[in-house]
Parts: sequence; structure tokens; C-alpha cells
Amino acid sequence: MAITQVTQYNSTPTVVGDYAAQNGHIQAFINQTNNHSFILTDPTATTIPAIALGTYISSGGTLFLVDTANYTILGSVASGNNYIKMSVSGTTLTATWIQDISVYAYNPIYGYLASGTDMILPYLVVYDGTSVYNKYRNDIISNVNFSTVNTGQGANEVYRTSREIIDFGTATVAETKTISDMISGEIRFVSIIGTISASIAVKVLLPSGGYYDVVDAVSGSDIISNRGLLAGGTLIFTYQWSSDKTANFSFVIRMV
Repeated sequence: MAITQVTQYNSTPTVVGDYAAQNGHIQAFINQTNNHSFILTDPTATTIPAIALGTYISSGGTLFLVDTANYTILGSVASGNNYIKMSVSGTTLTATWIQDISVYAYNPIYGYLASGTDMILPYLVVYDGTSVYNKYRNDIISNVNFSTVNTGQGANEVYRTSREIIDFGTATVAETKTISDMISGEIRFVSIIGTISASIAVKVLLPSGGYYDVVDAVSGSDIISNRGLLAGGTLIFTYQWSSDKTANFSFVIRMV
């Protein structure tokens, strides 16, 4: 399993190998512009993808081929958005999962996002934190204008909707977790799960900064929760019980 550099031909062929290399690049071009428009395995399934055997990838003008087997992407995915970083190492490429692409910018030599000699493949894999991996082609499109956009909520009433799972695992010591950052108008469904040991308090805070509508909350003698319009960083959930308990609670929040 490797992503290996395809032999580069001389600009003026001098030996038979140059013609063979030319043929390899021609075949790569045909595949890249035709049936290799989506190079991740099982694009309609919800399993974690690999890079498909036989895929050609161009990195900074050099052509590489996934040979011998599907390429297992290095590293690990996280809940939410995941991207694939490609790094050149000698005559091979390595692919690694990353979550932060803020340092990458569009580079015409790579045809997508790049930083130095590393590039990002134009794919987005969204992991739900349990077992579902949704795969998307993530091409860059700019300056798109529509007179109206209607997603079923009325003209131009379009807001990001997301989900976050806050998993305390097996909590044996007190712990506080903070909901990850949101953007203005975003609606998020937050699930809180875990096995909480007796007398251990677990807490959840809103993201720092801004204000949030907590439009649903839970109640009970073992739970303290807040709802309504709350400032960023506010404690919205505390759970503590006299015996071991399995937590399974949900909130809906919106950043205003």
C-alpha cells in the first residue's frame, strides 16, 4: 500500500521509457477527468474511507499513483469535519487526517488548498462521533450569486445547523467541558453522554463570547440546567448523583 510517483518523461523523448512514461501520464489525465472524479472508497456508504486503488493524484505538478491496494489514511478522525492532507516524502505521497485547515490557502499550482509542499485533497468527511462517515466533494466556488435561497425555511432564512456530542466517557473525577465555537445564527443540537460515577459532578459551558438562546433544557433533582438567552461561557448543565448513572441528555442552542 503506497502512493508512488509516476515516472516523469523527458520533454523530448530519447528512449522507449520516455514513451511509456508519456502513456502513463496520458492515462492519468483520462482517469482524473473522467471516472476518477471521486477518489475515496465507497462514496455512498457511511464507513470510514480510504483512497481508492488506481487513483492518480497530482501534487505540485508531480504525478502519483495509488498502487497495490487501497491507501489507508494515516492519523485519526474527530467528530465533525475532517480533511485529508497530502505530503510529499521522496518519491511517495502520504495522506493524513487533519481537522484544522486554517493555514491552507488556494494555490493554482496544486489546484486547491496548500501550505508549503503540503496540500489538501478536495474532500470533506463528516464524522458523527459514533459510526457514520459522510463523504463530500469540497471544491472551491466563489462569487456565487442567487436572488433568493430557500432551504424550506422561507426565502433567505438559511442558517448553519450542526450537531455536537459531548462524551464524558467513564467520569471518575469532576470535569467541565465547553461546547465548541459557533457562528452567528448557527443552530446546534448538543448531546451529553457518559457514565458518571457516584457523587461526581460533570458540567457543560456555552462557548466563550457572544450570546446564545438555549431553547431546550432538562430538569430533575440531580440536574441543574439553564435556558433562555445566556452569555457565552455560562454554565448550562450540571449533573451529579449519589450512585453511578448513565447520562443521556440533549440541548438545542442557537448563537444570536
